[in-house]
Amino acid sequence: MPRRRQPVRLYLREARNDSGGVRGGVWYIVDGPRSISTHASEADIGKAQKALADYCADRHEPPSGVTAPKALLVDEVITIYLREHAEGSRSKEWIAHMAGPILHWWSGKTLGDIHKVTCRDYVKWRTEQAIKQQSKKAKAVRKVSDQTARHELSVLSAAVHYFHEDPNHGPLDAMPVIEMPPKAGQREDYFLTREQIAERVHAARRKPETRHVARMLLIGFYSGTRPGAILRLAWLPSTAGGWIDVDAGILHRKPARSQESNKRQPRAKLHHRLLCLARYWRKAERRLLSGQTDQNQAAPVLGFGAA
Repeated sequence: MPRRRQPVRLYLREARNDSGGVRGGVWYIVDGPRSISTHASEADIGKAQKALADYCADRHEPPSGVTAPKALLVDEVITIYLREHAEGSRSKEWIAHMAGPILHWWSGKTLGDIHKVTCRDYVKWRTEQAIKQQSKKAKAVRKVSDQTARHELSVLSAAVHYFHEDPNHGPLDAMPVIEMPPKAGQREDYFLTREQIAERVHAARRKPETRHVARMLLIGFYSGTRPGAILRLAWLPSTAGGWIDVDAGILHRKPARSQESNKRQPRAKLHHRLLCLARYWRKAERRLLSGQTDQNQAAPVLGFGAA
């Protein structure tokens, strides 16, 4: 009986400097005889896991006609889910990001290996991993939360159900039970007072590199718009994000020609103080843009740092 081929997996390879000394590891994707660098350092495991998910979705070929859980690798089921479902989903990037750690830890395991004990082991392994710090000044090492592990296991569950319910692959002979950490309770809301907003705006205006933060705070305070939506705002209609119609006094949170999602992004009338600020910002940026770029382009609202 021929030996079963090893699943696609991540492998940490030591990197050496010119003098022969070890200078840290680099994650590689191993697929049979092939070895592909993810260009992710040992500490940046999240980048390596995302690269593994993208590789599986693009190139790996899972077998067909197998429905016994003990004969189906988790890698194969996740690959089918990424290729057939996630590819056409609005949440494609999020699904691939969540699937990366699943592919890393469950690599080589079958659907028959999915049960309460292995799910708990996965959560324990995941919550012991450190999140890559964005700032080198940060002293405390943040660990992955059990809620992140819960989201990742939900993608595993969705992939298994997709395989089971799709007539081209399933149904499975038996459905594995996936145990997830309890869902966290709702966070308590807190609100900044006008005085607290003013303090933060004044602090942000002191340095040129943080002046855009002052603008972001003011837009959020006067419109209640989410930070992610504020960062994508432009002065003209754009498919990348919302836009501020200064002439009509309307804030469009949703990108042009975008589909409706669960997070509704309704239009909002600009507060009269925010409208005055927006007119000043647009006028200042048009002076900066004059003679440099086409003023008809959808320049970002936060792109020039003038508060």
